[in-house]
Amino acid sequence: MIELRTSNAAETLALGQWIGRRLPVPAVVGLDGDLGVGKTWMAKGLVRGLGDYDDEFVKSPAYNLIHEYRVETTAGALSVFHIDFYRLDTLSDTDFFLFSEYLERPDAVCLIEWASKFLKELTPGYLSITLSLCGLADPTCRRVRAATVGDTAAYDELLTDLPDYAHADH
Repeated sequence: MIELRTSNAAETLALGQWIGRRLPVPAVVGLDGDLGVGKTWMAKGLVRGLGDYDDEFVKSPAYNLIHEYRVETTAGALSVFHIDFYRLDTLSDTDFFLFSEYLERPDAVCLIEWASKFLKELTPGYLSITLSLCGLADPTCRRVRAATVGDTAAYDELLTDLPDYAHADH
């Protein structure tokens, strides 16, 4: 597990962008943390890092469950599926197959908010990013923990490079 800190939403967005530039395709990224801690800011940064897309349109899919973004990359258009498990208490068989179809696409990146609710059941491995408050003394500071869950060889290099983020040219 790697732990970093961001001081505000702009830094969370920048960290997400740095990670997004290094994500393999396909990729599954689980985003966890309390309400309002910055999961959607991280998702905006990840999308921005993947290619040319106006992150202004990246919104929490809490009420829609899934948003799709078509991101232009140097290799062509990439589908990014932004999924939110917040409103789900259980997964029906239909839900399981629906989400599995998205997660198994070889040409897509899936970003899942509230991932810890079900993601382990749906995919053999993913990059986990958990955001939390650093403490009450600084309400804008976020602790960002990145780890791999399950079969994650595709994310090993990214996780190895992540400690260098603090010294990187953002």
